[in-house]
Amino acid sequence: IVFQRSSNAKGGGKKKKEKKGGGNNDIYVMDKEGKNLRQLTDHPSDDRHPRWSPDGKQIAFISDRDGGKASAIYVMDTVGNNLRRLTNDVKFTWIDSPDWSPDGKQIVFTSIVIDKDAKGKSSEIYVINVDGKNPRQVAKNPKLTWTESPKWSPDGRQIIFSSGRTGNYEVYMM
Repeated sequence: IVFQRSSNAKGGGKKKKEKKGGGNNDIYVMDKEGKNLRQLTDHPSDDRHPRWSPDGKQIAFISDRDGGKASAIYVMDTVGNNLRRLTNDVKFTWIDSPDWSPDGKQIVFTSIVIDKDAKGKSSEIYVINVDGKNPRQVAKNPKLTWTESPKWSPDGRQIIFSSGRTGNYEVYMM
């Protein structure tokens, strides 16, 4: 089981400088019986939304560890080594909800994008290859505001997500 856990949680990880308002999140794993808890990340920035790769050999997660100006998707192996940043494009300011494609070759996510001509804030859905190349926007409907939680269908042919288009969150498929 992979999950995020606050550094101020009971029995939490190594002591670190806490941000105003409490601790920060790090990535942990444990076996399905709830034993063998291991902390994989130990960074003063938040590490959150961990997701196993389909083959179980990697974990993708979100962090703002590169200066806190923008969040990014990172991938590491299952013991916390071989960390690499996937999203290096400065136009992504707040990334959330990563999800691996069933074949393990792409990750879908949401992001708020910096756009000088933007009239307001909204989030968009993007897909990126796991080598960090070819980031592309896949939801281009201006009526879909504030999209969240994109997930691949089991066959990898569709993406399911929620959007606050009507003022209430509804589920969409593309």
